[in-house]
Amino acid sequence: MNAPLAIASPLPAPHKSPNSHPKRPKSYTQAALLQDKLADAVSLCRDDMDGCDDREVRARIGSALASMVRGWDILEERKRILRGRPLPGHLRPDLPAAQRKPTKRVALLAEPLEDRLDKESLSAFGPVGAPSPGGGS
Repeated sequence: MNAPLAIASPLPAPHKSPNSHPKRPKSYTQAALLQDKLADAVSLCRDDMDGCDDREVRARIGSALASMVRGWDILEERKRILRGRPLPGHLRPDLPAAQRKPTKRVALLAEPLEDRLDKESLSAFGPVGAPSPGGGS
């Protein structure tokens, strides 16, 4: 008389995205899904732009398209970061010491500049540390 009732789950089964991967972080999957949505929105905006003759509306659609392209670019950058890939040219292979270019270093003067120059060239400027002829402070 009291048979168990089969209750359907109020929530649908979770949808498996084609972009999901078991080893990828959830944020990577979310970025890929957002890119899919952006691609759909771009195609809709392009269709709207092709069918519109009003210049102001076309300008607004063009601005929206530019924003979507920036969003796409930002998502690509985030996906690169989440994958752990460096920017091109930032990761250099370790070269043997013979192939490395010498680093530029500023040599500190071990002796004062006055000792390095001849005394006659300095005498034209007056004694070092003397006050200037104008009486400046």
